[in-house]
Amino acid sequence: MGFFGGLLTIPLHAMVSTWLKRDESDYAHKLEVIAKQRELLLQHRLEMEKREKDNLIDQISKRLENLESNLPHE
Repeated sequence: MGFFGGLLTIPLHAMVSTWLKRDESDYAHKLEVIAKQRELLLQHRLEMEKREKDNLIDQISKRLENLESNLPHE
């Protein structure tokens, strides 16, 4: 009886284990893709913030130069 039970449960267990392992690897892959997308978005956001700061510094510098050129020299 135990022999026939083993013949039935071992392949069943192997099949279920294979399905679970495949689902686990698919889920891990999806998580990696999401993490990579978030990292790219964060890098893009930081780059855009840096560009905005650089643009702001350039604008302030130009306005300061304009103000200095418009002041009467003593």
